[in-house]
Amino acid sequence: MDDKKKPKKYSIAEYKSLEVNEPLAKYEYYDGNVFNMAGGTYEHNLIISNTLFSLRVALGKKSPCKVLTSDMKVEIEEYNSYVYPDILVFCGQHTNTGMIKDSISNPKLIVEVLSDSTESNDRKGKFSYYKSLPSFEEYILIRQKPALIDTYFRDENDMWVIGGVQKIEDKLHLRSLDISIPMEDIYEGVSF
Repeated sequence: MDDKKKPKKYSIAEYKSLEVNEPLAKYEYYDGNVFNMAGGTYEHNLIISNTLFSLRVALGKKSPCKVLTSDMKVEIEEYNSYVYPDILVFCGQHTNTGMIKDSISNPKLIVEVLSDSTESNDRKGKFSYYKSLPSFEEYILIRQKPALIDTYFRDENDMWVIGGVQKIEDKLHLRSLDISIPMEDIYEGVSF
């Protein structure tokens, strides 16, 4: 007989309680399985900060779209999951099912800054979950080193168009928001 214990399965209520009782920790929830989110490196946080600022400036003050940080969960009802992207953008009024108050179920754009420990999940697992959200149109994966950005855009035929930006002197065009951001701004202060 196998003496290994199966990981505890959490209910939504237990997950909510875990986050309330441990406010300095962040946990992602995947259909009963809970994973603690580790902190990022200096470069990881710098790229997030630069990208967040650049998005906000490019959108302008009068935009109906809002840019939020990794403290906001995305609710993925189809997969009974709550995850923390590095950056999300939603337009208009944000929505959720009400199961967890501080979550959003209608992101338009999601940005993840890749690290060795998260790249596989960001590229495969999270992306497949995000694609189930009807509002989700664009996914941006930013590598820390070298300067390289992969883009995925859902076209009018519900097909994902793959693109990318490889030169620091180029601009990242976000089709879902019809704005562009210089790569130099995203990687400002990052030493290669």
